[in-house]
Amino acid sequence: MANRMPSINKLHKRQIPDNNHVPYHTNHSDLVSLLYLIRNDYLCILLHPKFTLQNFFMNNYIKRFNEIRINDVGIVGGKNSSLGEMFTQLTSKGIKVPDGFATTSSAFWEYLDNNKLRQPVYALIAQLDKKRFTNLQEIGKEARRLMMQAELPVGISDAILEAYKELCKGKEIEVAVRSSATAEDLPEASFAGQHESYLNIKGEKQLLLAVRKCFASLFTDRAIKYREDNHFEHSKVALSVGIQKMVRSDKA
Repeated sequence: MANRMPSINKLHKRQIPDNNHVPYHTNHSDLVSLLYLIRNDYLCILLHPKFTLQNFFMNNYIKRFNEIRINDVGIVGGKNSSLGEMFTQLTSKGIKVPDGFATTSSAFWEYLDNNKLRQPVYALIAQLDKKRFTNLQEIGKEARRLMMQAELPVGISDAILEAYKELCKGKEIEVAVRSSATAEDLPEASFAGQHESYLNIKGEKQLLLAVRKCFASLFTDRAIKYREDNHFEHSKVALSVGIQKMVRSDKA
């Protein structure tokens, strides 16, 4: 009996992280199906009414809260996977959880690679004095400088802004922009407070700046030191950014 092919809609939405950095498990039938589509049905994918290149790349760089589950830590980090789980599980029960979306680990690695940052940043981290940490501040400052002088690739910034527009629904709103490391909130480690978050961010320019600041905060002095103390390999931890509607406390 021939293997049943997965729907094109499901395939193009599937998140396939960089195997060098994020654990990803597939099976033989998945690979056969994907290769079959590439070889024989490439034109069919492009002509499918629900498929656009914009959606394809947006799904690689962005996941909306209603697409995120608790086991997506490797894609959007512990904080964002928890937010997605709460949104998807509690909204239908009448509990109001502010909507939002998150950038993926793929977006972070693309940010590094597009700006040719991977080698210089991790070579810099390798110079860290791991016994007395005498040069921690110097190395952290330089790593953040390298991260902040880089630009978001067009595909990532477009995906973020498109998701933000959907969240705004015609009127610019204030959002919280929070960091979520992909090794965060594991049983043996808590990265709470290690990275930056920004509140009351409004407008496209300010949003993209806040995302870049969150990316750079993977290299705060305390985050670098914490990964060293807990034996996390720096080059294996990505950073996801959660963008969520702000809620006024006096109206919550």
